[in-house]
Amino acid sequence: TYTGKKVGDANTAIVLSDDCVVENLTLRGTAPVNVWSSNYGIQAYQAENTVISDVTVKGFNAAILVNASDATLKGSVDVSNNGFGGIEVSGGDATLTVDATVVNTTESDKAPTAWTECGENGADQEGTVIGADWQSIVYQKDESSYQIWWFMDLGNAPSGT
Repeated sequence: TYTGKKVGDANTAIVLSDDCVVENLTLRGTAPVNVWSSNYGIQAYQAENTVISDVTVKGFNAAILVNASDATLKGSVDVSNNGFGGIEVSGGDATLTVDATVVNTTESDKAPTAWTECGENGADQEGTVIGADWQSIVYQKDESSYQIWWFMDLGNAPSGT
C-alpha cells in the first residue's frame, strides 16, 4: 500500500513527501549491481512524518534514501540484495529512526546496512540513525570524501577500519 504523492523527478520507484506511509510492499528493481546510478527503491525527499513499514526493497543501488528528511522504519524492513547497501541517510539533517526489525542478509565490506556523507573523521555528517543497535565506522571513499557506515554486524565492515 502506498499513500502519498510523487515529488520531483528522481531515479526512484517511489518518492515520498510529508506525511506519507508506505506499507506491505515489495519492490524489485533491475539496477546493475556494480554501477552507481543513484537508483533507489524508496526515497523520502525533504519530508517529515514519513513511515516505511513491512517492506522488501531489492535490486536497486540502495533500497531506501532518506534525503534531507525524517523517516521511521516500522514492522519488518528487508534491504537485502541491493548493489551498494541498504539505506542512505543524507542530504543534510536527515534522520532515520529504526523502530523495526531490519533484515540485510547481504551486508558486506562494500555494502553497509546504512550510510551517510560526512567530512574527515566523521565531521559534518549529513544524516544519523537512531533507535538501532548498529555499529558505525568512518569510511574513506577516496582521497577527499568520507562516509559513516552503519553495520548490524561489525564483522562485515572493511578490514582495518
